[in-house]
Amino acid sequence: MSATPANWSQHARLLTLHTPLGADVLLATEVQIDEALGPLLEHAGLRIHLRAISADARLRPQALLGQPVRLDLATASGPRPFHGHITAFERSGADGGFGHYRLRIEPWLALLGQRSDAYVFQDMSVFDIVDELFADWQGRGTLAPAWRWDVAERSAYPQRSLTIQYHETDLDFLRRLLAEEGLFYWFEHRADGALLVIADHNGAFADNAQPHIRYTQSGATLAADALDRWAGARRLGSSATAMASWDYRSVHMRQQMQPSAIDNGPAAPRLDDTLDPGPYAWHTQADGERLSSRRREALDVRLKTFRGHGTVRSAAPATVFTLDDHPEHDTDPAAQRRFLITAVRHRARNNLPHSGADAYYRCRLDAVRAHIPWRPLLIDADGQPVDLRPHIVGEHSAIVVGEDGAPTHTDRDHRIRIQFHWQRGSRAASRLPHPSGADNAPASDALGTWVRVLSAAAGANWGAHFIPRPGQEVLVTFLHGNPDRPVVVGAAYNGRGARRAPRHRAGRGATAGG
Repeated sequence: MSATPANWSQHARLLTLHTPLGADVLLATEVQIDEALGPLLEHAGLRIHLRAISADARLRPQALLGQPVRLDLATASGPRPFHGHITAFERSGADGGFGHYRLRIEPWLALLGQRSDAYVFQDMSVFDIVDELFADWQGRGTLAPAWRWDVAERSAYPQRSLTIQYHETDLDFLRRLLAEEGLFYWFEHRADGALLVIADHNGAFADNAQPHIRYTQSGATLAADALDRWAGARRLGSSATAMASWDYRSVHMRQQMQPSAIDNGPAAPRLDDTLDPGPYAWHTQADGERLSSRRREALDVRLKTFRGHGTVRSAAPATVFTLDDHPEHDTDPAAQRRFLITAVRHRARNNLPHSGADAYYRCRLDAVRAHIPWRPLLIDADGQPVDLRPHIVGEHSAIVVGEDGAPTHTDRDHRIRIQFHWQRGSRAASRLPHPSGADNAPASDALGTWVRVLSAAAGANWGAHFIPRPGQEVLVTFLHGNPDRPVVVGAAYNGRGARRAPRHRAGRGATAGG
């Protein structure tokens, strides 16, 4: 491999790229770095678009795709690292024997968007589900996922009786699960790697490496990084959030109402945000209050936002700073001048000899006041909420499962347990094992939540029921199209017992026993 001339070293430059190819084989020329509090739809918390050059104009993409790399941004306090994996590599041309390349660098979390699955999680909390999901990615290729939880009260999160990842990528499943629970995340980048932090309270945020950031006029020369543009924006939002969920076990509607903490002004009409989350959306009144308040907080925190532009190289999501010397904010109380950074776009250029240009850095940051609770909200390019949960249309076929050898397996409400044909494990209909090695289809009562069964008639102390038995095939629909809310609507003959059928062409219309 050709050597890069010594005077084209990355040493002491604004940007330094570290790759498995060795020092200075690929030199960073320009970069755009987007990082934000997640979950969000645009990326997995970090995305880097990098231009680079090399003395080797024939670098092979296969040697770099998936490889871990580190990009250092020089700051006043030392190099600031960004860790990720190369997810796209393109040769964009050659010039005087030097190859020009474009790279996309993303965190390990982004690779979860490349695998889809259908999987049943039963009687597990959100912590258990996420830990199991991440653990399955350990050691895959060059991935070494690292994460930690920072939640105010773990006991506030109940076990989820049934959570189905239904033919969706691991990343999309994670996004909608965390957003549903009001959990958010960001990456902490250190010299030795990146740590994913998942949290649910503003106390988890740390002060920025530059805790006081000055506002100054554009073009002014200051000893410290500063912001030279700053503007706030207000949006008209709903006045309250109302939610109601039917719970058949307690036979009543569980209602929640959360007023907005933001004043829309005297001219604004009352606007209610009314949601129907579907049946038994929460376990207890306290759980319903938690979910509805977090929905309200997710809407409120986006009604007053701020955007700044400048040269603050330490700007990072999940960090807090105090804005100084701003003519509008200097008279505000101290708490009103503290801001939480929610997203940053960095643009930088190295001063390599071939370009003849000086080094350059600018950033754009989005922020909210630090005392307002932050919550995730999945929104599209127009700012409208997006529901990532798959919506199932039509019926699915499943097999009734239960205790080995037992003729029936039911409970007080005549519910049964089922196993879908798309589940994989030791006794899967497809006979396919799950790639993780987990037995997600044991065809027994070990897995499969209780599912209600449709009856021709049902009421208080009267009705009729036919309990499907283990081994029977049933048709399943999903309330509100929600994969987590299956209901059995009928049974379908699947050929079991066909060998005895010629001897029993006529018989009783119904049988019972066993």
